[in-house]
Amino acid sequence: MQEQFTVRKSLELAVVTEEMGAKLYEQLAAKFAHDRELGSLFEQLALEEQDHHWQFESLLELTPVDDPGELDSDRVSRLRKLAAFQYFSSKEGPFVGVDEIGNEEEGLEHALTFEKATLELYLVLSDILGPSVPLDALVNTERAHVARLQDVLAALRTLPAAPGD
Repeated sequence: MQEQFTVRKSLELAVVTEEMGAKLYEQLAAKFAHDRELGSLFEQLALEEQDHHWQFESLLELTPVDDPGELDSDRVSRLRKLAAFQYFSSKEGPFVGVDEIGNEEEGLEHALTFEKATLELYLVLSDILGPSVPLDALVNTERAHVARLQDVLAALRTLPAAPGD
């Protein structure tokens, strides 16, 4: 028998996701500390993920413990697919492959994949929970993370190759 997805469990997944995001960005900031601009970007993202963690904790506190808030089959299906995604399905989650990241572009791509998965999760949560000013703000922030990472990645790809590359 599969575990039931509830509103509370969905929010708990979001809390864990933000914890993982903060740790991922801390690792990437350390890995790219030699690149002041990129290291600073990852440090800022780590701080924002920590802030999101507390925002989701606040939403979780407002969700009654005794109300299971069972979800319809379509929403459960969408959540199960997201939960099965590598970033949410194992203890290593977004940390898989971080040690093998060899350059700035790979680091940005890894971060971008995480942000896109997180954004998708929050869009599903938004659909489940309905209009919510705090959640809408988090969705918009995640969209901004995706855009920021895409912009930095695009700028990096347009730089001329260094001699010897």
